Amino acid sequence: MKKIEKDGIIYAVYDSLETLDKKGPVWYGEDKEWLQVSRMHHDQGKTVLAHMHKLRPRTVEHTQECLIGVKGSAKASIYDKDKNLIDSVILASGDTVSFFRGYHSLEVLEDGTVYFEIKNGPFTGIDEDKEFLV
Repeated sequence: MKKIEKDGIIYAVYDSLETLDKKGPVWYGEDKEWLQVSRMHHDQGKTVLAHMHKLRPRTVEHTQECLIGVKGSAKASIYDKDKNLIDSVILASGDTVSFFRGYHSLEVLEDGTVYFEIKNGPFTGIDEDKEFLV
């Protein structure tokens, strides 16, 4: 797992299949983040008890996003709030990158690249939802 941070602030977290040997849950980000992302590694017989999440009002100030690579590859770049590049990672099959704050971009490197994008909603349209770097 690689935490991408600047001045003690986590902007993103990247993880790859190479770290899958650690058993149990691995949580990315902090408890205070609106998007809670984890990787679970358990053996046969592990049971997650049936449950639902209680209706509880939450205030969300900005959108956070997680990408999960399925096929191909893409370069994810992470920028701070002042538009300075902090770091870049290559998202391949099985990799994940979670964006918690700042700007981010994605450059697809291979034809047929597939990834899942997961983020908190609701989505209110590009004009109202996004601020572009340039």
